[in-house]
Amino acid sequence: MRVIAGEMRGMTLRAPKGDQTRPTADRVKESLFAILTPYLDGAQVLDLFAGSGALAIEALSRGARAAVLVDRNPFAAECIRHNLRHTRLEHRAELLVQPVERALTYLHKQQKKFDLIFADPPYGKGILTQVTRLLLELNLLAPAGIIILEHGHKEDMTQTVENFACIRQKSYGDTTLTFLRM
Repeated sequence: MRVIAGEMRGMTLRAPKGDQTRPTADRVKESLFAILTPYLDGAQVLDLFAGSGALAIEALSRGARAAVLVDRNPFAAECIRHNLRHTRLEHRAELLVQPVERALTYLHKQQKKFDLIFADPPYGKGILTQVTRLLLELNLLAPAGIIILEHGHKEDMTQTVENFACIRQKSYGDTTLTFLRM
């Protein structure tokens, strides 16, 4: 796993040990960021279920201003810390080691807004609908912001929550990316 482009291009990243995380494949990440290029410059990024932190790190490398990464798994958090130090991006990132619901409530109290929100939980557990509803309820998405859901190809996330429109969907083998906007 590596940073594909930007100021940290080519730097290798660690993935957490064990089978509790599933890093986004490089080809999926490359396609995702080709789509997001116009939205990255100066963006505030939220990476939920961050795993290795690869999505937030890629966004920072390509011009995002700051990122908040959330993962409750201590092994993932250790890996994220290592990857942020290794890429010298820790000064532009905040790591919250807690359940996503608690982190979102905290960010709401801090009156944070995000231009790009990545959500990549374990596939097939119905977590994305709950998270998307909470993002809407807590008003964490900036007015022109985009939520990017990574999920299994058998899950239909196009009708996730009222008030969000699916603006794009792309599949890569077993993985599907769904892009939502208000």
